[in-house]
Amino acid sequence: MPLELEGTLDPIDLTRSEMKFPGPVRFEGQATNAGKHILVTGTAQAESVLTCDRCLEEYSMPLTVELLETFYRVDEAPAKEVLDDDARPYGLDDEIDLRESIEQGFLLQLPIKLLCSEECKGLCPQCGADRNKASCQCPPQDDWGLGLLLRDLKE
Repeated sequence: MPLELEGTLDPIDLTRSEMKFPGPVRFEGQATNAGKHILVTGTAQAESVLTCDRCLEEYSMPLTVELLETFYRVDEAPAKEVLDDDARPYGLDDEIDLRESIEQGFLLQLPIKLLCSEECKGLCPQCGADRNKASCQCPPQDDWGLGLLLRDLKE
């Protein structure tokens, strides 16, 4: 059965910030009856809004994820030795909710460090100015961080 779905996702807590979805999430694929399982394959796409780890500005990032999920009806759970570790149950109402699978796929697409651009200069550690918007007038500070440790080692 071909699937063309469109819906919304709630913001996802990333601990350090949130991943928001200002527009719809689209899924195009198909569901296949595989005996006591339903196999869902397809592609989910969305535009996400993230917060840069360096400058704390929000930026937009398109996300695309390929899904291959196996579902089984909760009252027809296969034996544990036959059950795929990644298989997910669905309810007696015969409705399969793809939200969790799509969310997990999107999370796996994110880089470890969220950056608005590779050239992002971040915030000044002394005054907090956004170095992408203007040059900071703070003097270089050699008495903190690694510089302080190295100076103490020399003495």
